[in-house]
Amino acid sequence: MIEALKQEVLDSADRTLWILKVMKLFYGSLDPSNFANKDSYLYFILAPILKPLLLQDTRNRFVFGESNLKAKAVEINRYLDDDERGFAGPKIDAILIDKKYNMEIMTIEVSGPPNKINHTHFLEDRNKTAKNLKAMFKHIVSKLEDPSIISVRKLKLRGIQFYNNQAYIYSLSRPCDSYVFSLDMVFPVLGQSSILHQSIPTFVKQFSAIPWLIHETHAILDDIFTFDKSQEILEEVNDDPSPHVSPRKKQKAKNSEE
Repeated sequence: MIEALKQEVLDSADRTLWILKVMKLFYGSLDPSNFANKDSYLYFILAPILKPLLLQDTRNRFVFGESNLKAKAVEINRYLDDDERGFAGPKIDAILIDKKYNMEIMTIEVSGPPNKINHTHFLEDRNKTAKNLKAMFKHIVSKLEDPSIISVRKLKLRGIQFYNNQAYIYSLSRPCDSYVFSLDMVFPVLGQSSILHQSIPTFVKQFSAIPWLIHETHAILDDIFTFDKSQEILEEVNDDPSPHVSPRKKQKAKNSEE
């Protein structure tokens, strides 16, 4: 009980410090050049907000700057021949990793500078988020000793997309035989004209909900990796990790059929 109270005090102090950093950024550090392009927006606006917020939990590791998604690389490379060049994985603007299991659990995409409207870019990054969350989902399931329908249905991963002064929070789950990709939340983010001074409390409240979503993912992972199998009716999960097949393997299969 005492330890729980101590942790609550620490969490409260961390959150207060984060709020002060946001206020300082909003009132004193914003510069028009920070919004000029995607990279400056990511590094000078989003990074100072996201890093201290998400790294309050020491279980998280945050990777910024066009990093390769390993789960997608695993998905593709298992279908390549030994002499074919391996796929490094798609470039992601930021990736959140659960250090306990060394698994990617969230992606972040920045669809251009905040004031630039490009709906095509928005749709491309949204589809990219869906595909990458699916690859991460499959990779996690592949690490389960005895994957079951019950465990798979518990798992839910999330991705964030920043576009046109808005944050879009998506989730991907598999409550039935099909995957479900949905938009869970939309709210304004820091921009030159996107948030009024009186809206700052609402922004802080909505943005600070992100760590709770990540904590939920941590709890689900702990649950499915430690679930008592004796209490669970195991069912085989037939899920091909990737629709991609090497062209060379396709040709070999075709020749064997002839």
